[in-house]
Amino acid sequence: MRTTTYLVVLAMLVGSTQTATAAPILKKGISCLVSAKDDVQIPANQSGVLIEMVAWRGMQVLAPQKNKQGKLVGALMARIDDKNQKAAALVAYSQYLVAHKEAASTVNERFSKKSAEVAEAELEKAYEANRSQKRVVSDTEVRRLQLALERAVLQIEQSQLDQEIAVLTESVRKEEYQAALENIQERLIRAPFAGVVEDIYRQKGEYVREGDPVMRIIRLDELRVQGFINAAEFNPKEVKGRSVKVTIELARGKSETFDGKITFVGSQIQAGGNYQVSADVTNIKRGGVWVLRPGARAKMTILGD
Repeated sequence: MRTTTYLVVLAMLVGSTQTATAAPILKKGISCLVSAKDDVQIPANQSGVLIEMVAWRGMQVLAPQKNKQGKLVGALMARIDDKNQKAAALVAYSQYLVAHKEAASTVNERFSKKSAEVAEAELEKAYEANRSQKRVVSDTEVRRLQLALERAVLQIEQSQLDQEIAVLTESVRKEEYQAALENIQERLIRAPFAGVVEDIYRQKGEYVREGDPVMRIIRLDELRVQGFINAAEFNPKEVKGRSVKVTIELARGKSETFDGKITFVGSQIQAGGNYQVSADVTNIKRGGVWVLRPGARAKMTILGD
């Protein structure tokens, strides 16, 4: 008898705890439509022949990853002929290497300084000779030695100027090389986000023009559900930012529920006194396949505080 009473009391306590911790429901059973947050047609950035097609319909595309430079780079989907651009990049790289060598070299400046030291020593020797003996070195020779020293000093300035120009030239050649590499990258068609390839519009060997759509990608890891709330029931500020539960019916009477959050409340009241609400919902996979899909009908429950 005591055991039975204990179990009844325990059951009541558990029930009361579950009731206390369960999130209250603000509104349930809202009919909504699932749509894609990101659904894009990826264009060709440059004109040319498609020489490589990596993507296929249904391909699962990974999210952009950081390269060695720390820049986010999307998954490679296709490639436009880049033979000329690679050749131009090779030339630009060679020119950059030459400019780098010239900028790093100090041979001319060091030679000019040595020449100035020699010219100064020769002039000083002539002065010393004339001071010890009367007019050993002629005025003409002294002026020639003075001119040689001035020329050597000016040569130092010229070598320093040439060095500054070489450094600037190196910077220009480096930018030209980077631009050449960018031209190659412009011919790589990449995915802007993780998703699934829904359509392929062009095939390998076809000529595409800049801006032509090549394929279509849909993001499925996070989707959007849209429904309507009557303005007489709730003000927009009462529902914006609320957590939601979204339930869809699956085959053979099964169902699945997803978590989300209301991110948009329409500013316009439509016919019937309703306004639109949208929630971003985190999708899940079952057996390697996304469960929630754009175009599906669902029921949304808005949770309270």
